[in-house]
Amino acid sequence: MTAIATPLNDASDDGLFKIDLQAATKACAHARSALSENRLFDAINHALDAIAFRPSCFMAYQLLGQALDGQGRAVEATECYRGQLPERLIDVRFSRILHAQTAAVDFQRYPAFPVEKTNLPPAFVLEGLSGGVDREITSPGCFVDQVVQGTVWHDAHNTWVLDRSGREVLEHTQGCREVLQTLSSQHQPVWLGKRVIVLGARGAHNYYHWTMDIIPKMGVLAAAGFTLQKDDIYIVPFARNAFAIELLRRFAIRESQVVETEKVSPYITADEILVPWLQNKMGLTMGTWLPHFMRRSVEEAAGNSTEPDCQRRLYISRSDSSADGRTLGNQKELEACLTQRNFEIIYPENYTVAQQAVLFGSANVVLAAHGAGLANIVYCRPGTTVIELYGQHLSPCYQAICALAGYRYFNHKCDKTLNCNHDNRQAIRTLSERRSAGFSVCLNEVAKLLELSGAS
Repeated sequence: MTAIATPLNDASDDGLFKIDLQAATKACAHARSALSENRLFDAINHALDAIAFRPSCFMAYQLLGQALDGQGRAVEATECYRGQLPERLIDVRFSRILHAQTAAVDFQRYPAFPVEKTNLPPAFVLEGLSGGVDREITSPGCFVDQVVQGTVWHDAHNTWVLDRSGREVLEHTQGCREVLQTLSSQHQPVWLGKRVIVLGARGAHNYYHWTMDIIPKMGVLAAAGFTLQKDDIYIVPFARNAFAIELLRRFAIRESQVVETEKVSPYITADEILVPWLQNKMGLTMGTWLPHFMRRSVEEAAGNSTEPDCQRRLYISRSDSSADGRTLGNQKELEACLTQRNFEIIYPENYTVAQQAVLFGSANVVLAAHGAGLANIVYCRPGTTVIELYGQHLSPCYQAICALAGYRYFNHKCDKTLNCNHDNRQAIRTLSERRSAGFSVCLNEVAKLLELSGAS
């Protein structure tokens, strides 16, 4: 493969790197066209262009995976599907000039929450308990790193924190550092002020990640002893959704304090940078403090001083616009079936976060297909029954919340998958494809599941 010059974003005369979404989108379109014509080398180069224009371009990684699959490079393709660049592609386009760190990195670490382990019991299913051995939720603890006069690269996919001498604070590195080093060596960081707080995380477009990965960092900051200041700047990849703005306002963070790095620049410097470290690998590294922190913060903001009745039955539905491809083939029939059993049909996108918290806090049964709307179970009361339906993909995050918050957790795999080749289930290969595959629900099985859970 012949290396070609790295495309640079030179739209700004001030030397700052700014994400060029339009150029990245165009490069992905060229890569897609090349794939359709089996021009695999061209597809790879166009996808690498897209990453250089927008390092967080997840679609470019997916296209790279498809091109490498076409070349018979399954292992490298899998790396791309996971959002990583294989070494061979790094050498084609990006620099490898990282030096060994011979001196200690210059930063201060402030502990917040300790290491802990919590049992993750099996889910209740129609046959009784799901098979397999009990797992553990192992939380590695949380802390805040304070870096004086350092720099940070933070976008929707990558994070890279350096001290004042350019040494890497390794724990915070996510993504491909060679891409970031190449681009940062050709641009200047944007100075944002006296103190910058890295609040964002991957998945910043998604309600679940704001609820479980981003906003809980405010709890980490507080537990580490930091007092928020009115001139603090908070960086996130983007905060375009109403729920993100509402969640930030809960902590008295004004919109003027929030910098969306995907719009301004992902390459940042400041007099002081605070980087909360919180690992929540889809629930399996979540601390017991996290669900309680989220529930308490909403209750305090909403002024909930009375205990709700806790007798509601909620079915969490979703409109076609918010389904992200994960449609239920017989949603109307399921809603009619549940309505007869005294369930309320709830579309979370029609409510504010505070209203959703009140709804879930007053429920004793919550039933939903796997999706971000279930993040609201953090606002439920101990003893709540949670029933999760799924198709080709199930993350353990909601089962973990139930274990940590004291809920009864049931799930059910719905086998009739939509939007895929029914004769070849292996066609659903990548995580994104499995996540977006819709399914239909067997109403008789739902009835049996409700009976098993005591909610019939």
